[in-house]
Amino acid sequence: MEDLVYRLALQVPGFLLAVVGHEFAHAYVAYRFGDPTARDTGRMTLNPAAHLDLVGTVIFPIVLALFGGMIFGWAKPVTINPTCFTKYRLGLFWVSFAGPLTNFILAFICSTILVSF
Repeated sequence: MEDLVYRLALQVPGFLLAVVGHEFAHAYVAYRFGDPTARDTGRMTLNPAAHLDLVGTVIFPIVLALFGGMIFGWAKPVTINPTCFTKYRLGLFWVSFAGPLTNFILAFICSTILVSF
């Protein structure tokens, strides 16, 4: 039981930061390219409740944690309207790339912090 609590204490903050940061990055970059859809629907926020997916953010990670695996999951996808983009192709590329890029940056930052302690 102590092992589970220790693993959750290490993994849950990073998991929530990654899931929320990923979706926020998609929404923010879409907004910067001229699409207000994510902002208008309340998804351009760092509040985890706005990005919560019952299966992907709650049930699946809990099951993985109970069986000793690393926490993994997903959030509700951010809705975009690419017809609002000022530069259609460039906007699609950067909106798609923003989420994974954010995850790599956050992984580097979190691992650097974890190693330093």
